[in-house]
Amino acid sequence: MGLKELFDKFKKIHDKEEKIKEDKLPVDDKKTKKQETGKNKFSVENYKKEFPEKKLTMLWIIGSIFVFIGAWFAGHLRENIGLSFINYILVALISFLFILFGSFMWITIAVVICHEELEEEFDEEEKDSKNMG
Repeated sequence: MGLKELFDKFKKIHDKEEKIKEDKLPVDDKKTKKQETGKNKFSVENYKKEFPEKKLTMLWIIGSIFVFIGAWFAGHLRENIGLSFINYILVALISFLFILFGSFMWITIAVVICHEELEEEFDEEEKDSKNMG
């Protein structure tokens, strides 16, 4: 799953939350709407199926390797090793791209984990409101 698909999923969730806020329905109506539509398709269980811990760990390791390679290229780059100016700029750009790509992987992991935690908190609040009402 790429960053674009992940961004689209988060955008759908945000749009859905905005629509609920705009409707300004009482809490009971929101519950019945959610019960009518069935299980929340953006629940923690679905995220855990889509991003299991093994996949997140592999993404973290691959991101680390990319950052390491980019830093290694940038750290060993010298003007006096026989590179032309164009090659020097090209190697600097490649090292930047390696670091950037590795950082994107880390950011993706952070967003997924943060979203899982927010969904868990939301589910707990929903259970508490059911128990009170």
